[in-house]
Amino acid sequence: MKPSYRLILLTGIVLLTEAPLAGETVDVGRFSQNELSHWQTKSFADPTQYELRQENAKTVLVANSNNSASGLFQEITIDLKRTPFLNWCWQVIDSLPSLPEQTKAGDDYAARIYLIKQGGIFFWQTKALNFVWSSGQAKETLWPNAPSPTTV
Repeated sequence: MKPSYRLILLTGIVLLTEAPLAGETVDVGRFSQNELSHWQTKSFADPTQYELRQENAKTVLVANSNNSASGLFQEITIDLKRTPFLNWCWQVIDSLPSLPEQTKAGDDYAARIYLIKQGGIFFWQTKALNFVWSSGQAKETLWPNAPSPTTV
């Protein structure tokens, strides 16, 4: 049984150009502009409840989960030579209990950002990078994703 938790994603995902102070940005998540268009839900069990809400004078995306497993996703193509930086801000109100997160059985996080690089026609050539809100690992700890060895 997955415990309940509440996540506040404060600014969404923003990718910056090589000159972040003077360059353009690619807004992937426009949550602060009260926009959820272009986002789709993928449910693996009961769906998480998502809503845009005012918190501390900002519009944020709030995710409420109670024994659910789902996520918001958006497929876009980013030129990493022009936009090599990823910035986001998140806050977890009620975190999950400490799990063996480096195993398939413990692959559960209160918050996760998944970046995927398509590898061609074969699914095993696809690579992914995960940023997770860990319940038990130290900040900036790296480990392979247990369900898929080509994912970190």
